[in-house]
Amino acid sequence: MMTAPSVSLPQPYALRLETIRAKGMEENAALELLERNSAAEWQERINPELQWDGFAEYVREHVDEVKQAYLEGYRFKFMTVGGLRSLLQIKFGLQAGLDYVYDENNHGFSGVKLKEADYRSLRMLSPDYWEIRIDQKDSDRGLLELRIEHKYGD
Repeated sequence: MMTAPSVSLPQPYALRLETIRAKGMEENAALELLERNSAAEWQERINPELQWDGFAEYVREHVDEVKQAYLEGYRFKFMTVGGLRSLLQIKFGLQAGLDYVYDENNHGFSGVKLKEADYRSLRMLSPDYWEIRIDQKDSDRGLLELRIEHKYGD
């Protein structure tokens, strides 16, 4: 069983960190990028469509915590439906409507297919109010089909 990470990040900054991680750069290069803390460099090298100023300010105030989150893992302090949708896209390459179904009425996601390691990662990242259940196991392809629901409804 994985131990819960000691660092929690606010959703916007956790998603920026996942965007940096998704670039697939070497760990040391990513840490140096965080250390330089340049919104302009992130905009140029990581994603020109995102605003990086808020993340740069957060990193300036919490650089050790952000580096620890990058190295050891972290948990979202909070995660909205939109944040979960973004995480599924950024970290796992899944698109709403194509790779899973989102049900507006119960704020639930169904048909989310992940490898077991990705499932564990999603569980670690997600706050406890997101219930992540395994609906099916596809042992041949090594995939789990998940249902994700907000425990407390609206």
